[in-house]
Amino acid sequence: MDDVSNALQSDHWQGLLQIANHLFQVRRFNEALYHVVREVASRMEVLRCSIIFVDDRKEIAYVVATHETSEIKRIPLDLKKYPEIVQAVHAKEPVFIPNVSQDVMMAPFQGVFRQISLQSVLVHPLIQGEKVLGNLILKISSPRVLTHQELQFVVWVSRLASSAIRNAHHYETLLEERDQLERLAMIDFLTDTYNHRYFNARLEEEFNRAIRYNLSLSAILLDIDDFKWVNDTYGHRRGDTILREVASVIKGTIRKTDFLARYGGEEFVILLPQTDLAGAYQEGERIRQAVRNHSYGETNQTKRITLSLGVATFPGRKITTTDDLIRAADTALYQAKRLGKDRIEAFAPSE
Repeated sequence: MDDVSNALQSDHWQGLLQIANHLFQVRRFNEALYHVVREVASRMEVLRCSIIFVDDRKEIAYVVATHETSEIKRIPLDLKKYPEIVQAVHAKEPVFIPNVSQDVMMAPFQGVFRQISLQSVLVHPLIQGEKVLGNLILKISSPRVLTHQELQFVVWVSRLASSAIRNAHHYETLLEERDQLERLAMIDFLTDTYNHRYFNARLEEEFNRAIRYNLSLSAILLDIDDFKWVNDTYGHRRGDTILREVASVIKGTIRKTDFLARYGGEEFVILLPQTDLAGAYQEGERIRQAVRNHSYGETNQTKRITLSLGVATFPGRKITTTDDLIRAADTALYQAKRLGKDRIEAFAPSE
């Protein structure tokens, strides 16, 4: 403890405290590791400080952080060329080579070492329990023995880095799970389109944007014609398959900026930002033809799958709210049904 207490007075251990304080604040994986290697490099005379991860088969390693840049990608390393890393991983102990030119294990790689002016190497495993999470690697450009203070510094940095990796992994796992749950809350499972609840939220967003920037916003409400007949004739399982296929055809036809949701039953709704009535009508017609011409896989299915569609646009006469927009599209859809189905109608308000 005396050594540790004395070391805390040094610049190295002030750096350690800075690392610890920073890691308490940072949860992003890459940022946490970059801060560790950058701080170590600033406190010790090293050619390079990096952190690597080794795959489970212990054949390939990946550089995940280096003090030279925060933008590093996962750079692969062939472990056959890094015996010091292999030894540290297998032994779960630090490996320090004070002079690589005099080390038998490093003899096959002397030419490379001369090219990069490498003289000394320290590999310190980052261990959590019995598992090696990664390795902290220091490459030094002069042959020398690390001081006790420097070794203590590296030991404690490695402990902090191990905790940072574990905590960052847990945090990012939580973020991934949260994102997945958020997506599940938005999606209609049968058709893999957005659900009615999320559509309503998105409609409010797009409507407010249209008002703020004086933009057009169109909606297409569409319904699969005679879908009850499909279910009654071929069964609900076949009906569900057709529903999914129709959704897939629509998704493949609309633009990336458009928003498709299942409105309920065999009804879908599409929001078309920055699209006037003529543009929305043209897109609706493309969708109608694509669904009508699609082959749905049943050789004995004699009836075509068709759509009726209603189109409405904000701003427009009698359309000043989100409810008005959807009601207008529904009115146009009803008109398409009344006029014989398999067609598209635009909202035309009566006087």
